[in-house]
Amino acid sequence: GDVIEYYSPIFVAGDPRGLREATVLAIDPKKEYPLVLENAEYIPNDTSVKRVKVMSGGELVDHPGIFRPISRFKLVKAGEATIADAVKMQSSRFGGIMRNNMKKLKSKA
Repeated sequence: GDVIEYYSPIFVAGDPRGLREATVLAIDPKKEYPLVLENAEYIPNDTSVKRVKVMSGGELVDHPGIFRPISRFKLVKAGEATIADAVKMQSSRFGGIMRNNMKKLKSKA
């Protein structure tokens, strides 16, 4: 899906540490949290997001998006992924990182 950029709601607005980029796995416009993101973070409808890459012809292409609240986008239900799928993806990614770091540590021992 599309790649968006947003500031995580757990940070003060505009704090550069809160800037996130994530791929949208699924959309359900009827939900309070309509986007399922690959990083498994929930962002509410009033969070401003910017599309930075969009799917066009089966490819991701750069997009000169602007920040605006999710509620102002014309959302169409798409994808079947759930937050559980996103968490599973992140846990697999984290497991890979841990395995690589363990290999590095063992080679130094």
